[in-house]
Amino acid sequence: MRDREERTIQELKIAMNSVNPDLQFTMERETDFSNQRLPTLAFEIRSSKEGIRHSYYEKPMRNQVLTEKRSSMSEESKMAILTNELNRRFLMMDEKIDIEEKKEKVDQFTQQLINSGYAWHQIRDIVTSSLKGMEKLEMRQKENRERKYRTGAESLQSRIKKKLTEATEWYKLTGGEEKDDDREKDRNREYKEKSWKEWRRRRSWRKKKNLTNREKMEEEKRKIDNGNLQGVLFVAHTQNSELAKRIRSSLENMEKYSKIKIKVVERAGEKVSDILHKSNPWNGLPCDRNECRMCSTGNEKLWGKCKERNVVYENECMICKPNEEKDEEGSNRGGEERISKPSG
Repeated sequence: MRDREERTIQELKIAMNSVNPDLQFTMERETDFSNQRLPTLAFEIRSSKEGIRHSYYEKPMRNQVLTEKRSSMSEESKMAILTNELNRRFLMMDEKIDIEEKKEKVDQFTQQLINSGYAWHQIRDIVTSSLKGMEKLEMRQKENRERKYRTGAESLQSRIKKKLTEATEWYKLTGGEEKDDDREKDRNREYKEKSWKEWRRRRSWRKKKNLTNREKMEEEKRKIDNGNLQGVLFVAHTQNSELAKRIRSSLENMEKYSKIKIKVVERAGEKVSDILHKSNPWNGLPCDRNECRMCSTGNEKLWGKCKERNVVYENECMICKPNEEKDEEGSNRGGEERISKPSG
């Protein structure tokens, strides 16, 4: 029997690996593990006379600590997260799983709660809340005659209804509450604006009070200079800003006669990161398609343009007369363009 399974696994492995050489698979079976179960993701499966059975599974190297008690989240949030975690483990377990195995999974979860710093009364509340939630879920499924694990087709109608009727807002105020809330916002806005204006007024007064006579003169001169500024002249970047200094010196001499002030700004050079880095390293390179009419031309400016979106191309037959029928069914891919043939 084992030799037969081994041959089947080998044949399946050869067939799967032959589909794509870049995708290579490994094979596992239940007998490869000590508990005769095949682990995958968060559950383990095994075959039996009744069919496929599954249960909750976690790797042995998994961290045995959950959401810690000392975390900054509220108590309600931590209780809800941990209750949902235990619900998830219950949902992973098949309906016909032995009660002893379920107790073992709950004990394991309880030990993880102890490692996370929770007291016994908190652990009791979490487990009790989860058990009550699962009991209500089973009762609701029996009333609606639903299976615990449904297919996509079976749950399609309920998912569509839930999507159409789901709440778009977490909390909607009534008419009176909305008016009160708007008034409170207006009062807060007016208070903030008034406080901001008062702070700016005091700050400017203190700044002017602490200025020396020389600083006051420089500030007045700066206001006058900025007011007479006629334009900005950008110059190339040179070593030690030599070019910018010479132009500034010449313009300062001209200001005595022309009364025109021009600001000289030195252009920044190109960054090394911009030179070495490209968002698209293949930009400007021809594609590998032999039928591409744009990349097969000798014009390097058209290389790679065949992949641009929202572009329509038009081809004309240079052999036929210009008034012949033209191809108006261009495509945004060079390989999909069609050249019309003359009739007759």
